[in-house]
Amino acid sequence: MIKYLIQNWRPILSTIVFLTSFVSFIITGMAGPLFPELLLRAAYDAFSLFIMGGLDIGFPHGHSQTGVILLWICYFFAPLLTISFVFQFVQEKVFSHYAPRVKKHTVLCGLGRNGQLIFELLKEKKSKHKIIVIEQDEHNTQSENLAKAPTVWWIKNDFTKPLVLRKARIEKAHQVILSTNQDIENLNSMVTITEMINNKKTPQICCHLGDLNLHDNLRQTFLKEEKFSNIKIFNGYHCVTRRLYDNYVIKNTLIDAAGTRFIILGYGKFGRMLLSHIMNDPDRRDNDEVAIVTLKTSNDLDAYDYSWGKSFKHPCQIKRYDQHDMHSPILWDKLSRGEKKKTLVFVCRDNDLANIELAISLKLNGPKTLKESIIICRVFRPTTQYLGSMLENRLTPTQSQDVLLFPMRQELKKAFKEDLTFFTS
Repeated sequence: MIKYLIQNWRPILSTIVFLTSFVSFIITGMAGPLFPELLLRAAYDAFSLFIMGGLDIGFPHGHSQTGVILLWICYFFAPLLTISFVFQFVQEKVFSHYAPRVKKHTVLCGLGRNGQLIFELLKEKKSKHKIIVIEQDEHNTQSENLAKAPTVWWIKNDFTKPLVLRKARIEKAHQVILSTNQDIENLNSMVTITEMINNKKTPQICCHLGDLNLHDNLRQTFLKEEKFSNIKIFNGYHCVTRRLYDNYVIKNTLIDAAGTRFIILGYGKFGRMLLSHIMNDPDRRDNDEVAIVTLKTSNDLDAYDYSWGKSFKHPCQIKRYDQHDMHSPILWDKLSRGEKKKTLVFVCRDNDLANIELAISLKLNGPKTLKESIIICRVFRPTTQYLGSMLENRLTPTQSQDVLLFPMRQELKKAFKEDLTFFTS
């Protein structure tokens, strides 16, 4: 309710001023004595306050002192509201079509999950630093912050268009960040920008690419050229899963040298990136094994195997399970079979509450191997404290201490801050 009032304060206040002045014109007698003409006259006079400011009506007067006072207030507020409406219209419909005269600024292309975190980091690092955001979605969750920030200019357009990039004054920028999950659009824009800046060393360009094989190919070919030395490619999921594997698994010594069973529940982008870190760890051996549980079809997994298998440097045993119900006791029984090994379960789906519910089910109803396992749950939304209380209320202290919550949003933000050149330089 409060958010609605803040977003629509102009029309709400205008309605209040109109109705107040309408009633006041009647009770003061300024609208005349005859009915129904006085209603029309009062409505006309109330409306004219917003246009003429009362110049054609005269100063407030009449036999109601309260009505006169209210009219004086409306005489001041009505023209001010009109000015604010005109200013907003000119700002949105006229000024927005002209490029700002800025330089050494940051251009952020895309304001999805990655873009929003990078935007927050940019504002935290230098609050007065000028930022141009190119994002088509007018209803983006950051739209209110973009509108309020005096040092941020929002271009509601497609960043793949050269004219839009010129409007953002790319050639004068200090850095450009292509943050979307659309690899082709990011790559095309990266090439367009390098052509526009005439092989200059600035701006720095950071380009998000989801395909890790594409990272390797570009580093071996395209990025070796001198004119592309100012380009850095990155992957949000790869950054954050590296922090998960290094800081939660390796540093906490959760791996057993005698052999570890890694179970990945959910094989989306997060799960695939996590698998790449496990498989490329030089300390992995043949006595380690990985079990992947996914909702994807076998054809999808075969495609992943083809594109990812070449990048795995130290493969251990991998087992795949196509399963539509991760709460299935049959699935749990399959996962717990084999030699007794230390077991790590990673719950990687893009649903915080479902991840917590699955972890609780495994601890309460799973086979012994899974009950004794260490479960790491990926949670993105800033509700870690609430989710942690769910675990404490439904599990024993011994059970809950073996369920670790991985706050993906905070960790992803830290990963960007450490890895990307525009925060470390």
